[in-house]
Amino acid sequence: EVGWLETVELDEVGKVRVKFDTGNGSKACALHADKILEDGKIVKWKYDGKTFSKPRHGKSEVFRANADGEEPSEVRPTVLMDLTFNGFTYKNIEVGLDARPRSGSDLLVNRDSMRLMNISVNPNRTFVLSKRLRPVRDN
Repeated sequence: EVGWLETVELDEVGKVRVKFDTGNGSKACALHADKILEDGKIVKWKYDGKTFSKPRHGKSEVFRANADGEEPSEVRPTVLMDLTFNGFTYKNIEVGLDARPRSGSDLLVNRDSMRLMNISVNPNRTFVLSKRLRPVRDN
């Protein structure tokens, strides 16, 4: 059992405050990123003032819950990242990069990734299996 807010480690990026988003049925997790730039097969972005780049893996199409059969409201580039949580490393997790407003967490983990981790989320608790991490603030 985990809290709905926890701390994970993403390869290269470091420790990130995460929300285990049980309502998130999207294909990829979502990481807050600034200044996202796709340059051919490479995606560059900023996170917490640092610049990162990775090969573009694919795309994550975002549909509104009530938009049956419509075009996606947003298309995000995705990259593969290793995610470490509670002593286990999960390889090649698909992560969509999204310049979204900060909401107390910078990574939303989808249901597929939660199933892979074999976790159950307690909506009444935070930081059950990890140390509390302050949210990153925009400058």
